[in-house]
Amino acid sequence: MARKCSGVYVKVRNDDLDSALRIFSKKIKDSKLIIRIKENGYYEKPSIIKRRKRMAAILRSRHRHIEED
Repeated sequence: MARKCSGVYVKVRNDDLDSALRIFSKKIKDSKLIIRIKENGYYEKPSIIKRRKRMAAILRSRHRHIEED
C-alpha cells in the first residue's frame, strides 16, 4: 500500500545517513521552507509587511538600474 506523505522527505538507502541528510538539506533549501518558518515565527502587522515589500521592490529596481548603466 502506497503511503502519501506531505512535505519534504528523503528515503535512506543502505543505511547511508550522511548522503540522505545532505539531500534533505538541499531539498529544504530549495523549497525555501526555512524562510517561511522565520517569516511566520511571529506576528507582523500588515503595514509592516507592505513596507518591507515596498522597500525590497525599491532595492530591486535600484539594483537593476545600476546593472543597466
